Amino acid sequence: MEPKHERRKLMYLQWDDKFEQEKPYQIVSENIPELDGLARSNIQMGEGPEELIEDVRGRESTFSLDQNGFQIIKHQFPSIDYQSNDDVENVYKPEIERLLKEQVEGVDKVVFFNWRLRLNVERHNLANLNDPLVPLVPAHNVHLDQSPATAVQYVYEKMGDDADHYLQGRVRIFK
Repeated sequence: MEPKHERRKLMYLQWDDKFEQEKPYQIVSENIPELDGLARSNIQMGEGPEELIEDVRGRESTFSLDQNGFQIIKHQFPSIDYQSNDDVENVYKPEIERLLKEQVEGVDKVVFFNWRLRLNVERHNLANLNDPLVPLVPAHNVHLDQSPATAVQYVYEKMGDDADHYLQGRVRIFK
């Protein structure tokens, strides 16, 4: 099969001088009382230059986490109801932990700080980030979910007294 590469313009954050004084932000969740009265966003998105999006089908095994920042693993998950907290806690998360320990070199501990299902459905309201069973819509712009500083913050929040020990080694966030 011939690869189906495509050229597309992706959406990027557009620079604004106000970012010298305040961080760019976009509120995507409801029910955050401390943010009441704040504008939902201080950003503008715009098309970047045309870029080549490569079709990796048939080349999946040539990509590695350490070399490319992603790895493609073919895996058949058991039947899971993602709207069921019991299925997520007792089937999905243990399967993800097993898969990571089996497929990613050096994984000795897996800690879940967040998980979300993304569905391509029409949404007329803001996301409820307090309920992981409510799916999120796919992102429509280039973005970074966690910065290196945020990753360290999550380790301290989730690992407590063991955080310094784990931060002496390698810590990775998987999505």
